[in-house]
Amino acid sequence: MWMNPWQDPTGMGYQVAQSLFAISGGGILGTGLGNGIGAASVPVGSSDFIFSIIAEELGFIGAMAVLLLFLLVVMRAFTVSLRAKDRFGRILAAGIAIIIGTET
Repeated sequence: MWMNPWQDPTGMGYQVAQSLFAISGGGILGTGLGNGIGAASVPVGSSDFIFSIIAEELGFIGAMAVLLLFLLVVMRAFTVSLRAKDRFGRILAAGIAIIIGTET
């Protein structure tokens, strides 16, 4: 259903469809923190589709800022990994960067 939620927008595709509505409702600057209606309409917006709530309330600019912050943290973790003196430190920092990078 994630490829085409419009086949069944009131059944299996409901969450994806509501997420798309929330993202589009944010526009460029967003509706403001706590002012989005997507938080109430996206069924599991606080966990699975948190980005759609962020995009609605902070808009395109805020959503890109959040993604850039995640990228900054991942890049910093890889930099720490490259500068680590022992193998354990390199693996630990690279693992943290990979875990953070896959959560976005």
